[in-house]
Amino acid sequence: FQLIEFWKHTFAVATTSQELAKYNAAPVPVDTIFISGLLHDIGIVALNKLFRQEYDTVAKLALDKHIPLYQAEVEVVRC
Repeated sequence: FQLIEFWKHTFAVATTSQELAKYNAAPVPVDTIFISGLLHDIGIVALNKLFRQEYDTVAKLALDKHIPLYQAEVEVVRC
Protein backbone atom coordinates (compact mmCIF):
# COMPACT_ATOMS: atom_id res chain seq x y z
CA PHE A 1 0.00 0.00 0.00
CA GLN A 2 1.48 3.30 -1.12
CA LEU A 3 -0.16 6.22 0.67
CA ILE A 4 1.15 8.84 -1.79
CA GLU A 5 -0.21 6.87 -4.75
CA PHE A 6 -3.51 6.40 -2.93
CA TRP A 7 -3.91 10.16 -2.46
CA LYS A 8 -2.88 10.87 -6.07
CA HIS A 9 -5.60 8.46 -7.22
CA THR A 10 -8.13 9.93 -4.81
CA PHE A 11 -7.41 13.50 -5.90
CA ALA A 12 -7.66 12.47 -9.56
CA VAL A 13 -11.06 10.85 -8.92
CA ALA A 14 -12.26 13.92 -7.01
CA THR A 15 -11.12 16.34 -9.71
CA THR A 16 -12.54 14.24 -12.54
CA SER A 17 -15.84 13.83 -10.69
CA GLN A 18 -16.04 17.57 -10.12
CA GLU A 19 -15.37 18.35 -13.78
CA LEU A 20 -17.96 15.81 -14.93
CA ALA A 21 -20.48 17.32 -12.52
CA LYS A 22 -19.86 20.79 -13.96
CA TYR A 23 -20.12 19.51 -17.51
CA ASN A 24 -23.34 17.61 -16.84
CA ALA A 25 -24.94 20.27 -14.62
CA ALA A 26 -25.26 17.88 -11.67
CA PRO A 27 -28.20 18.53 -9.34
CA VAL A 28 -25.90 18.63 -6.29
CA PRO A 29 -23.13 21.12 -5.52
CA VAL A 30 -19.85 20.31 -7.27
CA ASP A 31 -18.02 20.71 -3.95
CA THR A 32 -20.08 17.82 -2.57
CA ILE A 33 -19.13 15.71 -5.56
CA PHE A 34 -15.44 16.64 -5.13
CA ILE A 35 -15.48 15.57 -1.47
CA SER A 36 -17.28 12.36 -2.39
CA GLY A 37 -14.46 11.62 -4.82
CA LEU A 38 -11.88 12.29 -2.11
CA LEU A 39 -13.60 9.94 0.32
CA HIS A 40 -14.69 7.16 -2.04
CA ASP A 41 -11.88 4.78 -1.00
CA ILE A 42 -11.17 6.01 2.53
CA GLY A 43 -11.98 2.58 3.95
CA ILE A 44 -8.79 1.27 2.33
CA VAL A 45 -6.73 3.50 4.62
CA ALA A 46 -8.53 2.21 7.70
CA LEU A 47 -8.29 -1.44 6.64
CA ASN A 48 -4.60 -1.07 5.84
CA LYS A 49 -3.94 0.59 9.19
CA LEU A 50 -5.96 -1.84 11.32
CA PHE A 51 -5.31 -5.08 9.43
CA ARG A 52 -2.00 -4.52 7.68
CA GLN A 53 -1.06 -8.18 7.11
CA GLU A 54 -4.51 -9.14 5.90
CA TYR A 55 -4.71 -6.12 3.63
CA ASP A 56 -1.27 -6.91 2.18
CA THR A 57 -2.76 -10.30 1.28
CA VAL A 58 -5.75 -8.58 -0.33
CA ALA A 59 -3.54 -6.24 -2.37
CA LYS A 60 -1.29 -9.07 -3.53
CA LEU A 61 -4.28 -11.21 -4.52
CA ALA A 62 -5.82 -8.32 -6.49
CA LEU A 63 -2.57 -7.75 -8.36
CA ASP A 64 -1.88 -11.43 -8.99
CA LYS A 65 -5.39 -12.22 -10.22
CA HIS A 66 -5.98 -8.85 -11.91
CA ILE A 67 -9.21 -8.37 -9.97
CA PRO A 68 -10.69 -5.34 -8.19
CA LEU A 69 -9.77 -4.85 -4.54
CA TYR A 70 -13.33 -5.48 -3.37
CA GLN A 71 -13.29 -8.94 -4.97
CA ALA A 72 -9.96 -9.73 -3.34
CA GLU A 73 -11.33 -8.51 0.00
CA VAL A 74 -14.24 -10.93 -0.29
CA GLU A 75 -11.92 -13.84 -1.16
CA VAL A 76 -9.57 -13.13 1.76
CA VAL A 77 -12.39 -12.69 4.28
CA ARG A 78 -14.00 -15.98 3.19
CA CYS A 79 -10.75 -17.91 3.73
